[in-house]
Amino acid sequence: MAAKAAHVFRDLGAPPEAERYARRSLEMSDGYERGRLFNIALLASTLADQRRVEEACVEGARAVGMINRVRSVRATNYLSDLARRLAPFSATPQVPRHG
Repeated sequence: MAAKAAHVFRDLGAPPEAERYARRSLEMSDGYERGRLFNIALLASTLADQRRVEEACVEGARAVGMINRVRSVRATNYLSDLARRLAPFSATPQVPRHG
């Protein structure tokens, strides 16, 4: 439920509240790597929405590090969304450059 609340608050334009719930969503049992990847990417997007670019990149890198073990279209979509949210900060050294 915490991840759903994080999505709602993020979509409503309330990133601090979204971050709080995204962090709570990471309090999960071991063995749910796919869900953990989703929730880490969600947290990264809430940080990007708050212009906390360095923190967003750290969390995004954690999610990217998991992608080969998960192989999920949904996970790829989460990371694409994060890249879109970080695009305005592409001149920032922490933001990876692609292409």
